[in-house]
Amino acid sequence: MFTSAHGVSPYMSGTTTMLRVAREATDGIQLAKQILGSAAHIAELAEVHRHILLHQYDLVKAIFSQRIQQKREAMEQLVEQASLYARMVDIAVAGRVLDAALQLRLGRLHLVFKKIEALVDADVRPKSRVKRALQNMFIQPDRAATLSRELEREIQLFQLLTGLQHGFAIDDVTHTIRGDIRYDGQFRALRDCDVEKLDTIRRHKTSEGTIVWASARIDGQLMVVRYLESEENEQPGKRKTAYPELLTKVSTLNASHRNVVQLYGRQAAPESMFSAFRSGGRDLVEFVKSTRPTKTEGCVQEIRSQPLVMAYKLLDASWHLKKNHNLLWTGLSATVDESGEPRIGLFDDIVDEQKGRGDAANITIYIELFVASTAIMLNQATDVVEKLGDHSARANDIVTDFLRGCGRASPWWWDIIRQERLSIEHWEYEFSAPATQLPVAHSAMERGRYYFEETFSTATDHGWISFLRCIIMGGADSSTRTFGHFRKLGNHQPSTVRCM
Repeated sequence: MFTSAHGVSPYMSGTTTMLRVAREATDGIQLAKQILGSAAHIAELAEVHRHILLHQYDLVKAIFSQRIQQKREAMEQLVEQASLYARMVDIAVAGRVLDAALQLRLGRLHLVFKKIEALVDADVRPKSRVKRALQNMFIQPDRAATLSRELEREIQLFQLLTGLQHGFAIDDVTHTIRGDIRYDGQFRALRDCDVEKLDTIRRHKTSEGTIVWASARIDGQLMVVRYLESEENEQPGKRKTAYPELLTKVSTLNASHRNVVQLYGRQAAPESMFSAFRSGGRDLVEFVKSTRPTKTEGCVQEIRSQPLVMAYKLLDASWHLKKNHNLLWTGLSATVDESGEPRIGLFDDIVDEQKGRGDAANITIYIELFVASTAIMLNQATDVVEKLGDHSARANDIVTDFLRGCGRASPWWWDIIRQERLSIEHWEYEFSAPATQLPVAHSAMERGRYYFEETFSTATDHGWISFLRCIIMGGADSSTRTFGHFRKLGNHQPSTVRCM
């Protein structure tokens, strides 16, 4: 109960003034102002109603005193409810931007307040004393109780909605905080439980320990993890490497390149025991070998162009590192990701040029790319020299050219070669220029060609350089590289090598 059986409720004193002040102070939300206005009017009418009720009590107190007291208590409880809840609503919506659901709830509350206002207003309208007394004793108490329940229900729904919205806001803040915990600056903070380790890709022993690269599944994506294996008597947190830190320079949105490995995350612990990279785990040359063309027709031309496409992408990625970051890729191998794109830089083979350690780019992988891909264009002749004769003109020509190149074209050298039962082997690698347009941006091809000329023009193996230049620079329809050497039967080491 909100009031005693006798006298005026302490709460009602000054209520009208308080609600009027609150209504004037409320900014922005019109429905809240209207609810406060209704509550103020209800409180004002209640003051008038209380005096009327006291006169009624004097008129019929001998017969209906209990009914009048119930009416008085019901009306004062309803008025106090309206005043309390109006102020509560005003506080709850202060500073909010109303969405449709909250707007609807406030509208429903305002309707209930208008009903209460109408009920109290009906009580103070002029009527005959007998009619008003009968209405107040038998009709109004029931109506007041009904409106009290309705007001209570709407307030509960309002509180539920605002509470849920408050809960959602807390959840959003919590999610943001947790999200910040999951990141180390621009990269993911990882724990062992985040990583599903798969197959080991490579191991490399260094002064810091054995570096292991392994394929892994992290956040539903295939990646590569790099970590240092524990050594005996090693103190935790003592092993550190600068390489993952170096890769942060090329792993941001603006600085990254599609064909350069990207740092994804590292262990959340201070010692950073492992790092995760967006990089394929399959060796590039092995991948090219596995997809090289056979005698089957179809997409042979597309497959034949694959090493050239890969070479352009590697060269463009190397150009990006050098020109934009003063970094140099010195790798002997590259990887392929799950979408078939090459990646460089996984195996600690990107260095800072400014440190001046004398590192140099390596041409080996480009040679291997085209050697691995040209099996279908390979002319190979293998025979024992003692069997050579007129029926094998090509082999005779090879031996003759070999001897001429050595300055020993005398016929008696043939006798020596036959007596020694030497085997002659001859390989000829030929790469034909693709007839179709390559799936590489023209700008990437130009950057790759520029980098090739700038980097490898002074390389020592001029035979391979000329072979690669014809392919990469696009100055000829085909490029050929020929090898020939002799072996003694059963000897796996070549006796001599002649490159033509």
